[in-house]
Amino acid sequence: MEKGEIEEIKRYFSGMAEGLEHKIQLVTEGVVNVDEKIERFRQEVKEEPFL
Repeated sequence: MEKGEIEEIKRYFSGMAEGLEHKIQLVTEGVVNVDEKIERFRQEVKEEPFL
């Protein structure tokens, strides 16, 4: 493999890694949001009187 080809492969995989990092960040934010919603729901249920 030539040096130019190696550099091209590095750039390609660097771009792929950045894309994956972004997607992982979005998933992380989604999980945090769901966790917060569940916690709010738990508090609401806990505060409601039983009939």
